Amino acid sequence: KDLASLKREMMAMNALISQQERAKASSQMEQDNQRKQQEATHELGAVQDRIQNLHRRGQSLKDRVQSMSRHELTSKYGAGTKFVELELVFPQDEHHRASDSRHANMKGGGGPTKFVIQLAADQDMPHSVFTFLEMVSYQLLDGCSFILNALHVLKAAPLPYDGSL
Repeated sequence: KDLASLKREMMAMNALISQQERAKASSQMEQDNQRKQQEATHELGAVQDRIQNLHRRGQSLKDRVQSMSRHELTSKYGAGTKFVELELVFPQDEHHRASDSRHANMKGGGGPTKFVIQLAADQDMPHSVFTFLEMVSYQLLDGCSFILNALHVLKAAPLPYDGSL
């Protein structure tokens, strides 16, 4: 009887030790998970800080470009609303040569050959307005053509109208 009793006590002790080891391992895993979660939270915070810093730097750069462009715009082109007049030159085509129809460039021709663009206000889009006026000033739009796209979109392209490119 003593041997059987000792055997039961040994089994109970082994079960208790095993249970304590599982609890200790579980506690260790929980601590590891908490540590990993803290590290991940710290890393996420660092990434968010970096993103906010980059956003601030980007906004600062944008503000400086706008400020410089606004200064250059008013220095070179004056303050106030700006207008640009574009003159269109329509190439002669086979239709106009072969018929008596009047060409748009001829007096009393097929329609207007000039139009005026009112640019955005200086304070709203100074860089865009300045860049466009510089393109006009340097005659970068001279000789360009307009392309009708999808019957509702008109695009200006730096391509000669005669298709020589």
